[in-house]
Amino acid sequence: MEPLFTNTCAYSKKNLQEAMFALNKRKRILISLFCLFSIAGCIYNYIIWYDYLFIIMAFGLLALLLFKYVYQIMNKAKVIADRCILLYHEVPIQTVRFFDDRLEPVSIMSKEELSFEYTQIIRVEKSKRLYVLFFNGKVMIILDKSKFDNITLEEFERFIREKAVNAKVLL
Repeated sequence: MEPLFTNTCAYSKKNLQEAMFALNKRKRILISLFCLFSIAGCIYNYIIWYDYLFIIMAFGLLALLLFKYVYQIMNKAKVIADRCILLYHEVPIQTVRFFDDRLEPVSIMSKEELSFEYTQIIRVEKSKRLYVLFFNGKVMIILDKSKFDNITLEEFERFIREKAVNAKVLL
């Protein structure tokens, strides 16, 4: 059976980092809100008590929290990318074939043929250069926006909204 369209994406460090940041948008928003309220609290505390030490400690804690969050995501992507290069001696490239009722990722990373129904997709995220499909069991498929064959980005977004009925589509 011939696929409706395909997508090819390299699992490079840059793509993995962008995909992980896309999947952690909500966490990023919560951390930003926390930082905003903490800064407002620090300013209020300074106005009331004129305490420089408290302000310095609070900003240091906020900087540490943001550094840990960004470092954690970037380090996780680096570990995955390094592991792929170590195992396969190259940056793995995955081709995803989209059929009417399922999608099939094909790459050197998967030793067996995988097939996912669209109803198994639990979340679809969009970033600057990628789409990220997240499945049950913590399986993530990255799609490069510039590498679609036989379909435009608008058609793909419409297609995935129609097929992934159980997914939280954040496009």
